[in-house]
Amino acid sequence: MPGRFPARAESGGKTERIEERYTAVWVRRDARPQLVAEQGNLKKQVALSASVSVLQARRATG
Repeated sequence: MPGRFPARAESGGKTERIEERYTAVWVRRDARPQLVAEQGNLKKQVALSASVSVLQARRATG
């Protein structure tokens, strides 16, 4: 399933707007969906520490 995830990241006092495009592979196991693999690319690059914050925010929201 392809998708995109817009976010804001802060690094060194600067706020950057980024967008991650991703592909996720899901399977149904024991009648429940299970994420098997996910790959994503940032449309706009930001500092590594900011990228980590974005990933943490994404996991927290779903």
